[in-house]
Amino acid sequence: MIWQDKKLNFHLFGWGPEVVRRYREGAQLVWEYADGSKTHMDRICDLPESEKIPLPRGPRFKIF
Repeated sequence: MIWQDKKLNFHLFGWGPEVVRRYREGAQLVWEYADGSKTHMDRICDLPESEKIPLPRGPRFKIF
């Protein structure tokens, strides 16, 4: 997958022809497929305020 012009493009086997483009169109997320079909998705939920900024995960090492 490659970000290009604010669109996430999925390629066959990671390098072949583009098979899916994903991007936002207003409040909707649009999936555009190689056969020309499109799927429009509406957001049905929101993250709680406590989860919008992720907390650091994993071990922290201090080298110096």
